[in-house]
Amino acid sequence: MKVHRLHTPEQQSGLTLVELLVAMAVGLILVLAVVSLYLGNKTSFRHQEINSRLQEDGRFALETIAYDLRNADYTGCGSISVQSNVVTDYATTWWLDTRSMIRGYNSATGYPIDLTGASAAASDALVVMYRDGESENTIDSHDAAGTVFTLERVHPYAKGEILYATDCRRATVFQMTNEPASGSKIVEHAVTANPAPGNCQIELGSSCGQVPVFPYTFSEGGFVARLVSKAFYIAPATSGMGNALYVHSVTGLPGVPAAFELMPNVQAMRIHYGVDLDCDGTADRFVLAGDMSGLTSDCSIALPSQWNMVVSAKIELLMLSQEINVTTDNQKFCMDYKGTGNPADCNSTNYNYVFTASNRAAGKVFSTTVTLRNRVT
Repeated sequence: MKVHRLHTPEQQSGLTLVELLVAMAVGLILVLAVVSLYLGNKTSFRHQEINSRLQEDGRFALETIAYDLRNADYTGCGSISVQSNVVTDYATTWWLDTRSMIRGYNSATGYPIDLTGASAAASDALVVMYRDGESENTIDSHDAAGTVFTLERVHPYAKGEILYATDCRRATVFQMTNEPASGSKIVEHAVTANPAPGNCQIELGSSCGQVPVFPYTFSEGGFVARLVSKAFYIAPATSGMGNALYVHSVTGLPGVPAAFELMPNVQAMRIHYGVDLDCDGTADRFVLAGDMSGLTSDCSIALPSQWNMVVSAKIELLMLSQEINVTTDNQKFCMDYKGTGNPADCNSTNYNYVFTASNRAAGKVFSTTVTLRNRVT
């Protein structure tokens, strides 16, 4: 008979204290490795997300400005050498001054008074104007003495809008003065006090203050369209955190240009203007807005403004992240290279604009050069 011996508790063996401590240590190391990997991936993902957002915002801001720059001076007729403006005080109002359909401002030139906050940011501001091709309507007839355009189609214009008329021999900016009835094809350009600022004269062949005054009748087949006028500038953000890019535009009714915060976290903007000094359609040098007044042209034709020499523009934008504590230290950013020294060295010796971000925020400088296609063709 085979006898089975029972194991007593005293005979069973288990983990020793040393083995238990070793197992706990190994487990702790594994947990720390997993946590470290998680935190590293989380930080990496956060940085990638912030950089992606900076890239997206920077490209959007640049492309928005570039779109309007490419349209600057668009008339629908190529180059028109004879242009008039009969809107009262147009020469002293930034969104009406069509003597040049691109202009710049900075701290050296001062800013238009209604670009609220621009002086506080002390950055560049850009004004662009062009004929709105989407709103154009064909002229059926023009009674110059009766101040009446009859258009080919029913129009969407409202009383007080700033309009642009052209027949490719002449172009004139005026204010619509009639209240159109439903289904109306009539646009008037009378001299009235309402709406403001009003037209200074009914004659569309010369500008306000020009002597002698010329009447002009626009030909059948010409066009009437809205005048687009926009200003891009930097000012303190509505959130109270840093600066933002604003666009100030005439949205139909004049005298009430609307300001809109286009993109937050844009700290600064610098613009260099490519000027054509010999009328060959290419930029001979790039200058800041404050340096335009001293330039002279070798062209055979007289220009109403130095800004008519601008054929391209280089735009730089400094974008900052909303998030803080992104980088290991406060980063330094530079724009407006002086042309001397190593451009890789970001300092005030090599650059006119140097900015150090606070709270370890991330940032990036975006730049693009835009050709004014309506001036070089």
